[in-house]
This record gives sequence, structure tokens and C-alpha cells, in this order.
Amino acid sequence: MRREGERAGGIMKAIGGIMLVAIALLCIGSAQADIPKGAPVTAPPPIPMAPPPALSKPAPPLPPTPKVRAKPAESPGTWINPDDYPKAALYNEMTGNSAFRLFIDPTGKVSHCQITVSSGFEVLDNATCERLIEHGKFTPARDGKGKLVADVWNSRVVWKMPFATPQPIREGTGIATFQINKLGVVTDCAVKVKSWDAETSQEPCWNSDNMPPLAGLEMRGYGEEPIVEVDMEWSSSFSSAGRDRLMQDRPGYQTRSLLVFRFEVNAEGRMTQCAMERQRGSEKLIHNICSQAVKQLYAPLKDATGTPVSTPGWIINRILRKLGP
Repeated sequence: MRREGERAGGIMKAIGGIMLVAIALLCIGSAQADIPKGAPVTAPPPIPMAPPPALSKPAPPLPPTPKVRAKPAESPGTWINPDDYPKAALYNEMTGNSAFRLFIDPTGKVSHCQITVSSGFEVLDNATCERLIEHGKFTPARDGKGKLVADVWNSRVVWKMPFATPQPIREGTGIATFQINKLGVVTDCAVKVKSWDAETSQEPCWNSDNMPPLAGLEMRGYGEEPIVEVDMEWSSSFSSAGRDRLMQDRPGYQTRSLLVFRFEVNAEGRMTQCAMERQRGSEKLIHNICSQAVKQLYAPLKDATGTPVSTPGWIINRILRKLGP
């Protein structure tokens, strides 16, 4: 049975998007439409020939940049759910990234949605704007005099089909590094350790520009240093010894948040158990990956005779602030 030393694969790939999409952890402005394995796929309904009126209007002119920008009033990851994947797109296995610009009125409502980079599929782009116009909620922007004003907000939706085959269970670690200024704004992001395919490895940095400053401040701390380097680290292990090793303090870093989840994948490849086992650090950085992780199908490990066996393990997520220069 292969365990220690393998590069992260199935579970790490499955949770990779969750960390930054469902990231109530960071409330990053990205919505990922992952569809649970086994979701019924029926023949697609007729595709409307014309987009909804709200989407067919030309984009309004960009408003002046306000002193206080509009911010999501809740995690953007809740604005688009798996059930929102268009049936026609699901049936025809359409995937892609829909980049968008939302126009926010002075009350915080989304008044218009513009696709800035198409996914390549109009049905996905239209669904993006329909859902965001319906569900997007913002704290209004303000000008220098404190008056409520209009603003815009940019991000993308990742439309991703479920894994076509069960994902292998492997151990590994991935790390993304953020540079955060004293206002809590991310000025740079880079993937330090890649644990899965090249595209998924970049997900932590795709939407880092939209990280709410409050989340950035919780990650870096409230000191006066102009720039602080912060690592987001996520790992998986099959042994308690491996879990404990991954929880050890990293020299030169302060642990701002630690979350440990215990899971079990049965011999049929279903994650039958998943629960948060330990937590340390900022309560504002707490999130729960289990609701998404249990929807995936995995390839269970096998014993010496080749028989699939139940596999317990741990997922560890840490936010680490670099100390010193």
C-alpha cells in the first residue's frame, strides 16, 4: 500500500478548490460550481435563443473610483451552488471560467453584470450573470464625504464538472504565498508548492485581488509592517504521526490559524466521515470543507491482497505569517 511520500492527488485535488472557493476562510470573490458525483444528468432543456433582458443591456460607463470600495456582504462562494449548473451545460460537459464585472448601485444591489472574459460557452456566461444579479449582496461604496455611491467588483466563476473517475487517495502538501500590506490588501500571490495539476494549483491566486481586507488583516496581523508574507498551507495525511508532524510549528513563522479535519473513505470510495477535529487561532478564519469533500468519489486504498479497504486520514489547513524580513 503506497502512503508516505506520495504527491498529493485525489483528496488534495478535491479540497484544493474548496479551500479558496468555499473559503469562508478568506471570503474570496470566487464561486465554483462543483457538481456532486452521481448527480442525475437528463437530456438538456431547450436553450433560450435570447439572453435575459438584464444581461442584454449594454454595460453602463464605469463609475468614479470611490474612497471606500463596495465589498461582498457575505461569502461570494454562496452565490452560486452546484444546483445552479445549467442542465444543458452539464449534459454536454461544458466547463470554463467566466470572468465578470458587477456594477453595484448605491444601495449595494447588483444593477448590471458584464462578462469580461467568456468561458467559451454562452450558456455558462449567462448563468453566471443571472445568479450573481439575483444573489450578489454588497456593503455599499462611499465617496470622500461619506455619501453612498456606485462601484464595480471583478472576479470569475469556475464552472467545473465532477471528476469523471474516482480520485486516488494520496498524501501531500500545497502552499500558496500572499504578500499583504498593512491595510489588509493582497499585493502579490504565488504558488510555492504545487500539489496537483497546474490549473488547479493556480486557484489560490486567481481571485486573491478580491480578498476582503478584514480577512487579509486576520491573516497577517494588525502591525505597521508595510508588507507581510503569509503562507496558506493545506495537507493530507493517513497517519496520526503524519498529522502531528504537519501541525508542528514552522521555524520563522507564526501560526495565525490551524484547522484539522478527520475523514474516513470506505471500501466503496465514499467519504463516510468528515468532521473538524482541532482548531487554533483566529475564529474569523474558521471554515468547514467537509460539506464539499463528502460529495467526491475516491479510489480506495488496497491491502496486500488487492482488496479495497477503509482508509482514515486527516486534512490540515494552516495560515502562517512569516516573522522578520
